[in-house]
Amino acid sequence: MNDSIYIVKYVSKSEPTQLDGSVARAIRDTQREETDISRKLFKVCMRILKERQVSACECAYRLCYLNFRDSSRKCTFLNTRNPEQRYRVLKFDSNGTATGYCSNIIERYEKRPTEHPNYDFDNMCLLEFAMLFEPHYEKSNQEPEECVDIYEPERQTRQRLITLTDNSKMVITGRFLPSYACHILWLPVIQKTITTAYFFSMFRLEMRAN
Repeated sequence: MNDSIYIVKYVSKSEPTQLDGSVARAIRDTQREETDISRKLFKVCMRILKERQVSACECAYRLCYLNFRDSSRKCTFLNTRNPEQRYRVLKFDSNGTATGYCSNIIERYEKRPTEHPNYDFDNMCLLEFAMLFEPHYEKSNQEPEECVDIYEPERQTRQRLITLTDNSKMVITGRFLPSYACHILWLPVIQKTITTAYFFSMFRLEMRAN
């Protein structure tokens, strides 16, 4: 929870109001200098780094040219509220008309295979399922080049898939990428409704659905 709060605050933080003016002055100063373009760009970058509020972790990653989007752990959020309280993502057709809802991890769990040589799906709970598998999306050939995620890491091995009862696919990730699941954090209150929701959430994570 603390990590999530830190990330949200960092992403939504406001930049110094004088940043634009400082960068503009740096650009004007470098234009008067008779140096190569790389030296001018270096000075502008240094001015941005000087004025911008950057954490020590981000500085270390930038200096080492490390990817900001990759992680050695996979995190999956499980919305274990009551069904009528869960948010859903709308699905649209080519005309922009809503045609239904996208499947979530709970629905995929309910459609897990009846049998598999390597996994005991009959005795697998939602928490374990979410940590072992993730949705598989086939890349569209009509996808424009500018929409391709250039930061997607290159896959060295062929993806291993499982087929759900509705013929959709999921990728087996648990053996290659350690993962953990996060769920709703219920604060310790005495209200009966929240207490019931807390136990429902815990039961939902550990139960074996048919």
